[in-house]
Amino acid sequence: MVEKNSHHSQSSQQAYQLPPSLELGEAQLPINKDCIFCEMLISKRNMVYEDDLVYVFKDIQPDAQFHYQMIPKWHIKNLAYLKSENVLHRRLVSHLYDKGFSLMKELHPDIINPNTAQIQDADADLLRIGFHRPKCTSIDHLHMHMMVGKRKWKASWQFCWLFYRSISDVKSDIVDKAKVANL
Repeated sequence: MVEKNSHHSQSSQQAYQLPPSLELGEAQLPINKDCIFCEMLISKRNMVYEDDLVYVFKDIQPDAQFHYQMIPKWHIKNLAYLKSENVLHRRLVSHLYDKGFSLMKELHPDIINPNTAQIQDADADLLRIGFHRPKCTSIDHLHMHMMVGKRKWKASWQFCWLFYRSISDVKSDIVDKAKVANL
């Protein structure tokens, strides 16, 4: 079981340069009362992992043998609302990228080689980490799918990913392009 990081230190707030409207710790986060994922943040249902920025839970309708959702701890509607000029958005995307891969390696070392992130189970499908494209979202709260293991349905991953963007592509658009622009 993954250890949950429940402390909220002052240094982590400064490291992420959180705006005054996004207080961590005991303060209330900006949420949408009508959002099922915001509700899950409050209730801590199906929690697999939590830290200062994200909350992870098992998908209740999995598309793969192991399927998780990683969501930010404040309400962002979808990918279209992430802006490369926003420092918090860049740091969130970097965190989603780093934590998504490390958490999947930690949760499934029998399938994913923890040193190389390569799939080591011949019967398992590829590790998939990404987002629905904005027009294909079913829930209006940014959520990153993390999947590995046998698929639950027959369509090919290539077809499915026409409707998704990988975390690597999103990181390239939000974080890496901002770095190049600042050179």
